[in-house]
Amino acid sequence: MKKSLWIWGIFSVLVFVFIYMFTLILTSQERSLLVFETLVEQARDEENFDLFVAYQSIAYEKIEIIDTTTYTFHIYQVISKDSDVYKNQFVLFVLPKQDVSFAESISDPNDLTKLIVRHQVSSDLIFDSSQDDIYQNQSISYGIGRIGFYYYTFFIDQSYEMDLELFDYEGELIYQGVLSLDYRAYSPTDVSWLIGMTKEEKDELLDLDTYLRPVMIRNITIYLIVDFVILGLILFFQKYKKR
Repeated sequence: MKKSLWIWGIFSVLVFVFIYMFTLILTSQERSLLVFETLVEQARDEENFDLFVAYQSIAYEKIEIIDTTTYTFHIYQVISKDSDVYKNQFVLFVLPKQDVSFAESISDPNDLTKLIVRHQVSSDLIFDSSQDDIYQNQSISYGIGRIGFYYYTFFIDQSYEMDLELFDYEGELIYQGVLSLDYRAYSPTDVSWLIGMTKEEKDELLDLDTYLRPVMIRNITIYLIVDFVILGLILFFQKYKKR
């Protein structure tokens, strides 16, 4: 009897740990997704991507907002970090102002949406989303139906005079213009950058304790009730066998 109780005790502890970790991870993921969706909605509705960018970056610089009849283009230089190395990214958000055609699946072969960036003087190709591994075989405009906008991003390591060409779902040119991009190597002491969210700010935004506590209490309470019921049944059958 003692042996079976020891086995059940060890098993109960392992299940308890599993439930605790599963609840923690699942709630964290759900809360992170909800915060991300909230930032997406806010960026779309307010036509301001600053907070959306800050949430995902070390630092950033808003370069320009280009307004046309059909679209608004928001352009940023963003700092990310990879293996303790700071990297500069060019980011361009495309936000439609009215109903436009877009892909209804992530792999729509008819989607001709793309961004082409060339050196304004030499015409050398800097970026072509249709040839980029990230965007190749992806329907870029699918983002319009999912979140209300889409965006392009690629790494940069120097300043450019860029010739931008943006095309819509049907392959029509929706914007062409020249953009001056001043590459700046990032330093934490450079106060000219807009700083991304700190870990503390992200934790405050997630407010995980508020959302985790009731779920954790519920799941553990259910588990303890089931655990005690099963333990009672084990003891009952052990005593029954001795008769």
